[in-house]
Amino acid sequence: YILKKYLLDNKYISYINKFNPSETILLYGNYPKYEDEVLLVINSNNEIDEYHLESINLNKKQYEFESLINHEFNIDNYKYKITGIISYKESSPLYDETGILIFKLPSKIPNDIYIYPKNYNNKQIILDKLIKYKNLSYTDYADTVKEVTTKTMDAISLILIIFSMITLLVSGIMLYMITHITILERFKEIGIYKSNGIPNLIIKLIIYLENLAVTLITLFISIIFISIMSIGINKILLNLMGLKDVMKLSLNNIMYVFILTIFITTISTFLPIKKINKLSIIETLKYNN
Repeated sequence: YILKKYLLDNKYISYINKFNPSETILLYGNYPKYEDEVLLVINSNNEIDEYHLESINLNKKQYEFESLINHEFNIDNYKYKITGIISYKESSPLYDETGILIFKLPSKIPNDIYIYPKNYNNKQIILDKLIKYKNLSYTDYADTVKEVTTKTMDAISLILIIFSMITLLVSGIMLYMITHITILERFKEIGIYKSNGIPNLIIKLIIYLENLAVTLITLFISIIFISIMSIGINKILLNLMGLKDVMKLSLNNIMYVFILTIFITTISTFLPIKKINKLSIIETLKYNN
């Protein structure tokens, strides 16, 4: 037989894998009939180790057998009571063993259970099951991490948007200055247009379309450059961190940038070319750089 000793919930108990009453002497009481009943095991001198008694709240030095029967104690919120007092016979391999002999160890209910679903769909199925338990609290760590990551990415995106807006503002100012300088350098050209009867609106449109063409060509080159960069960056992030398609340029983003570019180009061009209306033909033809 295998006798195992435990300190469970500060209680010194013994658990035996096979109990044979023929190897014991029943000194008082009865053998257990139910899982919540235990035996008090004493040696041939009717003695038991003191710490066994103290662990079940028995603090006296001596006890009458009768006073020990039906004594109750708890282990992990599971109540037990003593129904009998025994000692092992000399022929038993457990002769002179002492303690509290228990036949049913309390099964501990785990406080935390970690569930690792294989994929997102399985996670949703598990969550649907957990929601049905009213007294069960759970934490979806994947959703928590996703929420934190999303907030972080949103913050990073906001910072990048702010920097992009600053860049576009600077670009608009630079385009305004270039357009202003271009008008000064093209006074004679503008005078020739005017002398040939070309309306101011058409002259403005020519300069605007030139600026727009240069801006759109620059935007097209930038999109190609970013697309090529994103392929390399995505491969690096996929190999290093397992993240897929972190950097991607969607069609919607391209459309937003395209519309914003036209708007900035229009504002930056038409503000300086307003002075074309005020320029006379003689003034423009006589102008020297």
